[in-house]
Amino acid sequence: MCDLLDLLDLDYLDDIAPVVSAVPVTGFKRQRTFDGFPTCDGTNLKKAQHSPVDFCVVDIYENDCSSDQDTCGYLSEDSSPLVSSVKKRKTVNSLFEEEQLFRGNTQKGIWLEHEDRLLLHIMYALTSAELRTMAAFAWKCGVRRPRRAIEKKIKRTLHFGKWRDRKIPGIRATIGDILVDRKMQKLEEDEKARFEQVCQEFQNDFGITCKRYA
Repeated sequence: MCDLLDLLDLDYLDDIAPVVSAVPVTGFKRQRTFDGFPTCDGTNLKKAQHSPVDFCVVDIYENDCSSDQDTCGYLSEDSSPLVSSVKKRKTVNSLFEEEQLFRGNTQKGIWLEHEDRLLLHIMYALTSAELRTMAAFAWKCGVRRPRRAIEKKIKRTLHFGKWRDRKIPGIRATIGDILVDRKMQKLEEDEKARFEQVCQEFQNDFGITCKRYA
């Protein structure tokens, strides 16, 4: 009995399943399709030998693309507001890294009246912020105290042990009562000017909104 495979003519398989060989392609213009995957437009495209299928070698991790801004403009910072905003947004840590905060001459001893007044307004405005953020804000407003001293002053004023356990609405109401009791509802003109300037800076750089005492 002859082998069953001898009865089969396998030559026709070459027609229906051609072998595709990877041929390096050079000189083609890179483009992107609507779904973001890279393709080739056929310029100087070589066909793989023994195959009717066009083969194209593309590095999908390169950032080069065609000049058509509609297809690849999202890679450009100028044409992508989202990318631009993310790159421009800084963190509060940059204040401690880039600027000379809490350095130089600092005040010691009993807190002065204008320091108390300014710090209370900062506490009211940034109740939801971390202590280090409030300390940096106070320093930029002219409160020349060490960072730890400012943080301790905030917690002692509110009789707080752990700042993370605070309840924001209740604390803001408490600070408002303190401002009324000490008759510190209004800042001096120069204090208010510095306060508003730093508020605007924190809003633009860090997205932190100040809640002014009415």
